[in-house]
Amino acid sequence: MAAAAGQIIYFTLDELEKDDLPEELKQYLMDILPQIKAGRWSYGW
Repeated sequence: MAAAAGQIIYFTLDELEKDDLPEELKQYLMDILPQIKAGRWSYGW
């Protein structure tokens, strides 16, 4: 994914199964899903 056009988006992980997100974003999230579930980016909010 290109970081040049960075933006913050909020969604739940079950949205990965829907067609609302771009395929490139879905693939990126699936690649880092173990890190997400391990809490790597959980900042307590």
